[in-house]
Amino acid sequence: MALNTLVQSNVKYGYSDLRFVLFEIAEWLNTVGWEIKYQFPNAKEKFDAQGGYSFVAVPRGDSQNMFDSELIALKMATKTVSGSEFSYQTIEAHVTPQLQCDFSNGQVIQDARGVTSGNLGPDYDYTYTEAGVEHRANTGDGLFFDTKVVKGRLKAHPVSWRASSTEHGLFLAIWLEGDEHRDPPTQSWFVVQRPVDQSDGQPLREPDADGSRNPIFCMYGISNESNTRSAAHQAAYEKYAQENGIPYTQTLGSTSSGPQSSITPSPDATKQGAIALKRFVVREKDVNAPGKQYDAWRNDRDMNAIINLRQQQARIEMRDIGVASIEKAGSRYAILFPSKLNTPRFRFKHELDMVAYTSADVISSGLPVNVHVYGEKDPETQEKLYRRYIAIQPTGPFNTNLIMLHLIKSGIPESEIKK
Repeated sequence: MALNTLVQSNVKYGYSDLRFVLFEIAEWLNTVGWEIKYQFPNAKEKFDAQGGYSFVAVPRGDSQNMFDSELIALKMATKTVSGSEFSYQTIEAHVTPQLQCDFSNGQVIQDARGVTSGNLGPDYDYTYTEAGVEHRANTGDGLFFDTKVVKGRLKAHPVSWRASSTEHGLFLAIWLEGDEHRDPPTQSWFVVQRPVDQSDGQPLREPDADGSRNPIFCMYGISNESNTRSAAHQAAYEKYAQENGIPYTQTLGSTSSGPQSSITPSPDATKQGAIALKRFVVREKDVNAPGKQYDAWRNDRDMNAIINLRQQQARIEMRDIGVASIEKAGSRYAILFPSKLNTPRFRFKHELDMVAYTSADVISSGLPVNVHVYGEKDPETQEKLYRRYIAIQPTGPFNTNLIMLHLIKSGIPESEIKK
């Protein structure tokens, strides 16, 4: 079967102001089946020196998407944080049912923990004390993207974004250009979509009230050195990590300035909080509230790991099959789709098809991969149809660790691939 919809994608480079990034993302969304329900300011000319920008977008519910039965919304906002030494811009992002949104003022309500509904943030659940003040961190809280790591100097470190949309999902990535040597390279991304059947690629959406609960999943990644846990609350995190089976960097001891952690390379897959890779259920047919954010890379109670965050082997064993063959051992590699999806109530034989992942040492960011999946064929000629995915930034420096890819094109004839 062929992918049931056109893939629409876009990529833009060279921004020095996050307000223009979000404004142009909103403009693009308006062309691919989303409606802007709130926007402030509503024109670039109205931006002032230190002001912010925000928008709330919802799927239009027309033939271009499959979200009209289970209504969701996307809010993104940027503001400037003024510090004693420098100012820098940040982005917050929320993916949530529309019930939690106020379209008159662009606000998304907070839950009982004080976390904004559907927030895409890196935090975990624990309490720590810093400068004599007790702070509470909540899972999923925090910023989606910030430029503190480059002191807000975006003309020296410009920002890029890329996105793709289908009728069953949306992907967006934002990253700092020329940041490949940082550990980790600075980037943030998310995908929100209906999962697809592993056998035929069809999105899960049953109109029957007694049918599937029609879950909509969100997975997101945040890689930012500025999110690294400070020594002042590393010990508090270690206690939480021990209780929840999370790998972490062991504290060696304490001094007058606070806990001191090992300076050897960390076994912690998140690099002491600098990398977050989380997932949650945005909503279901009969659940009008987002679920709690969980690590996407770690098994938890009633939650399966759906992706491998660590260094991984992706090369496929191939052998020389003839004198004229160019297929040698290790010359091919696998890309995988996040799978083993579940909600608190059910497990699904479905996966996320708008993103894929592999080892960063087999492909570099910005390179495309053509794959034939789900048996997709031209219904008239029966010719195989391929999809094209493109790699974003890796999670490690010097092109190491995990690298994500996202769908940018579908329905490519095999004859075109083999030219």
